[in-house]
This record gives sequence, C-alpha cells and structure tokens, in this order.
Amino acid sequence: MSKLVVLRLDGDLEREGLRVTLEISSEGGISAEQPPYCLEINGKLPPDPNLATRFRDWQQHYRRLDRSYRRGYRRIEPIRINYQGSIRDLISNCQTSAEHLEQQFNTWLKSLSFLELECILRSELNKEEAIRFVIRTADRMVQKLPWHSWNLIEHYPQAEIGLGAFDYCSPPSPRPLCDRLRILGIFGYSSGIDIERDKQMLTGLDAEVCLLENPQLNQLNDQLWEQHWDIIFFAGHGETTEENEGRIYINETESISIDRIWYGLRRAVESGLQLAIFNSCDGLGLLARQINDPQIPHTIVMRDLVPDRVAQVFLEYFLTAFSQGKSLYLAAREARERLQGMENEYPCASWLPIIWQNPAAVPFAWPSPSRSPRNPLNLKILGVLGVLALGCFVGYRLFGPPSAKGLNQLGIHQHEQGRLLVAQRHYRLAALLDRNNAAPHYNLGWLCDESFQDRDCAIRAYERATRLGRADAAAELARLRALQGDYDEALGAIYHCLQQRDYLQEYPAIAAACLKNRGWVRWEQGRWGEAETDLKEAIALEFDSPHAHCLLARILEARGEPEAALEHWQIGLQGLEYNVPEQDRCIDLAHQRLQK
Repeated sequence: MSKLVVLRLDGDLEREGLRVTLEISSEGGISAEQPPYCLEINGKLPPDPNLATRFRDWQQHYRRLDRSYRRGYRRIEPIRINYQGSIRDLISNCQTSAEHLEQQFNTWLKSLSFLELECILRSELNKEEAIRFVIRTADRMVQKLPWHSWNLIEHYPQAEIGLGAFDYCSPPSPRPLCDRLRILGIFGYSSGIDIERDKQMLTGLDAEVCLLENPQLNQLNDQLWEQHWDIIFFAGHGETTEENEGRIYINETESISIDRIWYGLRRAVESGLQLAIFNSCDGLGLLARQINDPQIPHTIVMRDLVPDRVAQVFLEYFLTAFSQGKSLYLAAREARERLQGMENEYPCASWLPIIWQNPAAVPFAWPSPSRSPRNPLNLKILGVLGVLALGCFVGYRLFGPPSAKGLNQLGIHQHEQGRLLVAQRHYRLAALLDRNNAAPHYNLGWLCDESFQDRDCAIRAYERATRLGRADAAAELARLRALQGDYDEALGAIYHCLQQRDYLQEYPAIAAACLKNRGWVRWEQGRWGEAETDLKEAIALEFDSPHAHCLLARILEARGEPEAALEHWQIGLQGLEYNVPEQDRCIDLAHQRLQK
C-alpha cells in the first residue's frame, strides 16, 4: 500500500509564519479487511526571515552563473557576460550558498512547533512503501524552497515531493488509458536550443506522438480541442513580463500566456490530459500558478533558470524510468537525483525539476501492454513450448553473434542520429546475444558517459569491455576511476590497457591515453618523476593531448621550472574543453599562467 502525505501551509514565511495541517491517507490496496486510512493533525512553522535571506542569496548566486559563462538557457533574453570573478569562483559561491540554504531550511523544519508533526510522520510512514508528498501553499517563496533536501525525505527512498495550489478544484475523472499513450510535442521558438534531441526522445517512445513545430496559435488551439492527449510537452523559450506574467514563445514572433489557450487546455483536461511537461525556464514561477487554473492533474516544470543540457538530460532520464513502469513521482525523483552527476558544471541541477500536482488528481501511470486472456496449458501445448524453447536455444547459439553484430551497428547508427534511448536498447540487446563481443559494451559505456552523464552505468560497461580485451575501454575506465579518486582501480585498468601490445601498436593514441592517465594518477599520488616520464611518453605518441600538456606543465612548475611549463600551458590551452571534467580546472590555470 502507498501513502499520500499533504502539508497545507497557510501564511507567509517572513512575518507571521505558517499554520500547518498535516494529512496522511492511504492510496491503493484498500479492501474490506483493510479499510481506508486517514490522519489529520495541526501544527505551526515559525516565521524565519533568515531563511528568506538565505533563499534570496542562493537565487542571486545561481542566476549570476547565467550571466557569466553558461550557454543554452531556455530563455529569451540575450546572455550578458560578467567578467568579474572566475567561473570556478562563481560555481563555488553558488554551491556554498546552496549549502547554507539547505542548512537553514532543515533548521527551520526542526522547530519545536513542527517537531511533533515530523515525529508522527516518521511513526506512520514505512520506508518500503511509495509516498507522495504534496506541499500546498500560496506563498511563492515557500514553493521555491528546496523541499527535496528535507532530511526526512532522504530516509524514505520511495518518496518524492510535489507542489500543489492552496485552493483547487477536482479535475474530471480520467478516461481509461489505451495501450499506447498519445503525446503532443510542442516545439516553439528555439534559437540556441537543441530541440532535435527532445524530438528524438519523444519519437523513440512506445507511444503515438504528434510534433508541432513553431505552430501558430490557431494550430495549437485546434490540436487541444480536436484531439485527446495524455501528455503535452513544450520545449522552447520563455520569459517574464514586467507585469510578472509568464509567457512561452510558440514561434519566433508570437509569445502567449496560458490564458490564451485556457479553453483549449480545459478541453484537453476534459478529454483525458494527465501530464504537461514544460522544459522552459522558471516554470514554477511563471507557469505553474497559471496552469493550476485549468486543473491539469500533473505538471512538471523547472523551478528556476535551466540550462538546455540539464533540461534534455532530465527529460531523457524521466521518460526512460516512467515508460518502464515506475510511478510518476519515483520516475521524477530518479531523474532529478541523477542530475547530481552534472553539478560540477551545472550547480544545483538536481534542484530544478519539480512536480506541480492537483491534490485531488488520481496518480497517473504509464500503461502496461495489454495481454490477451490465457487458457490453462495442457500437455500438448507444453510440448510445443518445449520444442520452441529448444529452437530458440539452438538459434541463439547459431545466429546470436551475427545478430549481435547487426544490432551493434544499428545502435551506432541510432547513436549518431541522436536517438539515444533506441541506441541504448540496441547495445544492451547486442551484448546479451553475444557475451564475448566487447564492442556493444564499449559503445554502451560511451553512451552512458558522454550522453547520459551516468558514470556508474559507464563504469560497468567499460569494465565488461575491458575484461573482453578492449584497450580503449580500459583507458576510459581508468579515466573515470581517476575522476572518482579510486587510484588503485585506475592503475588496475591501465595495467589491462598496456597489456594489449598488438592492439596498441595499431592504435598508438590509445596507448597515449593510458600513459597520460597513469601520469595523472601518479601526479595525484605525488610520484612526480614517474608521472613526468609517463606524460612525456604520452605526448610523444599523441602530441595533441591537452590534458597531458596541462599535467606536465604543473609538474614542471612544481619542480621550479615555470618557463619550461609555459610552452605546455600554451599548447594545452588550444585543445582544453570546459565540458571535459578533468580538463576544466586546467583551463583556469592555463589562463592564469599565460596572463602573467
């Protein structure tokens, strides 16, 4: 059985505090032997001006990043460059302010007037059950607080926070779902946004998908009135007007508020709309309050400015988990938490996605494929199944490896076309059909690392490919282990790499990568002499190795040879990239040295 927890917060954060009504009720699994469960209790959260100050401080530092170096925000204003302070300092300040906000937030929730409610929650909830938390409040700042970082939530792995309006009306009863969901993808004005990847993610789902690109208002309105949709998705720019009204750009010249399509959205809800996803900036501040009016059951928005890359990765993680049968809330939590792996480059990425929930809505789930009724199996049918099973086994042994090779090539093609979820399925099936083929494991590792930023998935795939003799997989595995600080594991992977001598003679760049990684590890271990030898060998094999030049420059500086280091700083800076984690720090160092 699952639980629904509703916190109704009436008041304001800074002056009078919040009157709290806690409601806990059961969802699903109700029977005559197990009657419905419901508990209601009142409490209070005191005013906390310090928390409000911490929130504003964090928001200021977070939004300053937008004006400094990051590109690809889903917003309409041109980016303003701020040259005051290094990028690394801005990121550090944002992370520090986020930590202060989280600490003050949890201190506030430990107030004596609220402590009794938390004790009741801990006694009434089970870590094994799914729990939906819905925070209902009209205070905009309280809505934007980092509720996901509440210490209580961390103890319940199947719980997730959603927000809801203080006042609401019940949506229409949902219609029965078909085997395949119907999704309307709306792609508005998208200058500077990679919407192709969003399109590929939607069309790769087992669903009926209709895409509208730069629609006119009447085209969008007709789709909402004349068709029934289970999910609506919007990607494109958004902005806030001087009147604090949220607007989305449906094409290059036309922006609209939710009011302009209010009747259409209301009709879509009456026809069965269950979920709207707005992958645009500050959706919580700009759109969620307006979306509440037509009573859309569930909406996923971004609580603040969102980088294009973060929005894309969240969508991919969420759709993968949701379409594979996880509940809406658990799929959102998994996708949100996986964004933490991007926070060295995009601070607070895991704070951004939030569910806006109509508190009266029935939980929405991706439909399972329908199955026809089965009759009892007799011995004759069992015999036929046995023959089929034997045929499958023989077919697997005879045709599995060729099929795996073909699937791997299909995966590469889909990967190149940006159909990442489809490519992932092809790689995994190819690996299953031929367990001795390292190629699909390596390709899966590359996909997880470069496209999904899923380091655990990449490490598992590279480890399998390494055991099957792929030196390039061992080089990538060593790099990821070094990033984690697992230097013994990294050296073990490098050992496997350097054992493939015939392979390395044919591909000297891979040998250079392994030697560079060993030099990197030995530099971190303080073994400078060995590190210098490895790095010079790597550069001799592959001169265009910016990270190797950076590391060698640092060693020469540490030895008191800054002039010798300067040449390597200059060479390295030509190829260093911010989006490569191990090179990111080198860029700042190279700029500092060359400026001197």
